[in-house]
Amino acid sequence: SHKPFRYARHLTSMLILAAALASLALHPQPASSNSSDHLAASATTLPAPTGPHRIGTTIYQFADSSRTDRIAPPPRRYRTIVVQLWYPTDASRGARAPYIPNRALLAAMRSAGYYDADSATIMSWAHIDTHALLNVAPARSEPLPLIIFSEGQGVARSNYTTFIEDLASNGYIVAAIDHAYGGFNVRNDGP
Repeated sequence: SHKPFRYARHLTSMLILAAALASLALHPQPASSNSSDHLAASATTLPAPTGPHRIGTTIYQFADSSRTDRIAPPPRRYRTIVVQLWYPTDASRGARAPYIPNRALLAAMRSAGYYDADSATIMSWAHIDTHALLNVAPARSEPLPLIIFSEGQGVARSNYTTFIEDLASNGYIVAAIDHAYGGFNVRNDGP
């Protein structure tokens, strides 16, 4: 009889933690206090992961061709979902993944007034690189635990990058899902 109460308390705690992390991630801190907005934007860095592993990331777009997306405007498409994986890697070279991997997302965020952030702040995110190397092979090791990360409340998965990279640097594989109509995202074939 106390299980629903414990579940609700646990869920509330997780939502508060997620909101706090999103708040931190939405407003990355500049590494230096330059007077020029352009210089400050280019000097913005994300906090370094705390774990011993280097990090890789890869983005996948999957389509469920067994059903049409009934919500999409004509011409209707198949239901698609974007998943970004972060994982430990042995790679030491490669391109660092951008904080916002899809530039169309920045334009959509700016147009929507994403979380009341001003246009200059949103566009400055285009100059932020993450600590993950893009499209490199995962580390060769024993099987690693998988965390499925589900953002929500209209927040883009990129805003959780610092948190997710920290998990990956500590030996976890993290799959972050862009819910087609539950988070803030754009697909490769349009919004």
